[in-house]
Amino acid sequence: MLSLDSLEPVSLKPVAFEQVKLEDITITEQLFLRSPRAIDAEAENHAFNRLAQQLTGSPQTLLQSLVSVAIEICQAGSAGISVPETETNGEEIFRWVALAGAYAHAEGKISRSFSLCNVCLERRSPQLYFYPARYFENFQQLQPPMVECLIIPLLTSTDDLGTIWIVSHHEERRFDAEDLRVMNRLAHFTAISLHQMKMRQAAEIAIERERIARQEAEAAIRIRDEFIATVSHELRSPLANMKMAIRMLNLTNREEQDGKYLRILEAECDREVALVNDLLDLQRLEAGVETVKALPTPLKKWLLSVIAPFQARIHDCQQQLELQIPADLPTLMVDTGKLERIVTELLNNACKYTPPGETIQFSVSLTPNLVELSLSNTGVEIPPEALPKIFDKFYRAAGPSQHKTGTGLGLSLVHKLVDLMEGKILVKSHHQITTFTVVLPRIEALMD
Repeated sequence: MLSLDSLEPVSLKPVAFEQVKLEDITITEQLFLRSPRAIDAEAENHAFNRLAQQLTGSPQTLLQSLVSVAIEICQAGSAGISVPETETNGEEIFRWVALAGAYAHAEGKISRSFSLCNVCLERRSPQLYFYPARYFENFQQLQPPMVECLIIPLLTSTDDLGTIWIVSHHEERRFDAEDLRVMNRLAHFTAISLHQMKMRQAAEIAIERERIARQEAEAAIRIRDEFIATVSHELRSPLANMKMAIRMLNLTNREEQDGKYLRILEAECDREVALVNDLLDLQRLEAGVETVKALPTPLKKWLLSVIAPFQARIHDCQQQLELQIPADLPTLMVDTGKLERIVTELLNNACKYTPPGETIQFSVSLTPNLVELSLSNTGVEIPPEALPKIFDKFYRAAGPSQHKTGTGLGLSLVHKLVDLMEGKILVKSHHQITTFTVVLPRIEALMD
């Protein structure tokens, strides 16, 4: 092993931290001018055999072993491996992914633009520095200070992977050509190891992405199949009812029976038209061909007219309707066709899912810049796992069998209409209360 007493005296002496040039701290040529220490082939081979046995282990364990070996066979004070990375804010850094010796608990990253490792990678050759903190001021806080730092680039035919480095903290310990030879071997071993880890990680990421993509594709196929089945049922049911009503009209001559079957025909035609309209409206919204056509609208009077048809239905379902609409709502610029679709879809949902004896509440509030429409119903709660999907096309949350009607298009249409009107829709559901809130820009109508 190397004895510090056997080292030849050197003429280099530390200088005070002052403004110096990079060339003043770079002494790479000294590696070849100093008498090299003796080769310890047995210790070196033992170290590399130990490392080879860890190639199948965890990446961090292998890298940590590499820097420990570097300290051991080069008798350094500290050692480390630095790899280039880009932070989420775009800053380029070197991250110290493995450290040993006196710097084992040092800060784990340093800016790439002003670092020893970056110079080494740019020059693509080993570099030896003497008291580098004289130039790289960001190292001045490191304790103990760097006396000499030998850095070797980690290169492959395609990538600059980073650097491996050793540090001397004492004047008596100088690096030489033998240290360079050993560190070049370690650098080659490290570069291969990092490259293999990078390939393994890329393969694992690709496998995970493929798994997620497969799951998403399977989910999309399931949703498509469910949608086709639902639409087929929704289209077939009215047609079957209409066919039955037509047959009964042909079999009966009684006027009151004729009226009954004509009403069935009318209702089922309306149901069929509504489904086709939903599909067409959704297609237009997704194609981006819809535009907002806002007109001056007295908001309170208009809202009451939209809500009025639901009052009899709510009464028949033994539900309660509460309205909180301020009397002084102004005249605003509103696309009444689209807003009516939003309000009626939300009211339809509330009527469908609210149990008898529970309450539906519709409220309106204004801020200087926004209009907020809120619709709550009691006695029902959307499962937490369903909330993120509630506005997805074709999605229908699991629930009682009597609530599994419909195509799952209504809330998706509402969401797209709100987006088109530059608003947002929120939903929360807890303690047996579900609330949909639509927030839209408030645009005052100009009055003559």
